[in-house]
Amino acid sequence: MKAVLLAAALSLAAFPALADPAQNGPWLTALSLSGDAKPLAEHWDYVNPNAPKGGLVRLSALGGFDRQAQQHWFGDLDRATEFGEQALLSALGLSSGSGLVPLDDCSLLRGLDTQRRERLKASMPARRLQPDETLFRQGDPGDALYVVTEGSITACSPGEHGTHRYLSLSPGMMLGEAALLDGRGRSADAVADVASVVHVLGKDALERIALEDPELARQVTTNIAVHLSERLRSASAAWQVAAA
Repeated sequence: MKAVLLAAALSLAAFPALADPAQNGPWLTALSLSGDAKPLAEHWDYVNPNAPKGGLVRLSALGGFDRQAQQHWFGDLDRATEFGEQALLSALGLSSGSGLVPLDDCSLLRGLDTQRRERLKASMPARRLQPDETLFRQGDPGDALYVVTEGSITACSPGEHGTHRYLSLSPGMMLGEAALLDGRGRSADAVADVASVVHVLGKDALERIALEDPELARQVTTNIAVHLSERLRSASAAWQVAAA
């Protein structure tokens, strides 16, 4: 992919109101994109001086134009890298993990007989998310866990210089289970990368299952514990490789 870097520069100029600033007043600042610079007294005529102050201005982005005349721009390096990885996988005819996995094939339902499997599925309504839609935010109550069956969900948190991305969850994966078990708030934001579907197991639904079918609740919590253990082992293996 050939990348074209585009840059735009603003010309800032400072000049005295008259020839001798010591005798005729302070220097003034002016701004011009083209043509003569216009002195800035307090604000431009079209600016509302009473507008809310603050916010974030992004002055740069990563991206470029490929030979199919498509534009790809990314707010951070992680998203640009992931896009490149998925493009390579697609070129090799491999799955990028953002397809569809039936709820029956997800680890939360592992080992359940048909009757209990259908009962648990009936307690897990589907929720559809649009691209960039937030599933939950850092600090929100941990009142449910989610199983991704379609699309991709990213766990991230806001930072001083943009969003910090921790991992992307593909179909078949679970998120939010730790906060559901320990009752503490969400440790990160969860945002849909693309149009996605998650199935929701709420705290109230799990407590109701525990009252009505204790064995089903035991199996579900065991599957959650195994899932957390597998994630911890994967993280431990990654740390060992990084330290080698």
